[in-house]
Amino acid sequence: MAPRRQNFRESPIEKLRYALLGNGALISLVLLFLAVAGLIAAVFLWANREMALPAKQEQGEIVRFGIREVTKGVLEQPVIVVVRTEDGRVQTLSARGDSLSDCRVGGRIRLVRHGRVLVVRSPACPPPS
Repeated sequence: MAPRRQNFRESPIEKLRYALLGNGALISLVLLFLAVAGLIAAVFLWANREMALPAKQEQGEIVRFGIREVTKGVLEQPVIVVVRTEDGRVQTLSARGDSLSDCRVGGRIRLVRHGRVLVVRSPACPPPS
């Protein structure tokens, strides 16, 4: 609790000092909340800006698949695919299991790039001939 003021003709700086004196923990909590909210907003704006860029079709090579666990330990179809892009980078991407049905390790996969964001195109792999 802030100390009581005896003189109401104090300067604005003194009034602010009295208001802040007893509320340090609350002010720290509010500043922490504002910092986290600002960080979340910055990431959201960055992702939206990247996805708004024109799409560029690419191909990559499938290095391996991964499996993600879902609720209660039940396993799903492979939904993680590690790909080597045309520029040689290896990236881990998520995809729907049904879009990877024709994909094999070492095969080609269709990708879409929006700026620096890379996503798997559906259907991901051409059907076998």
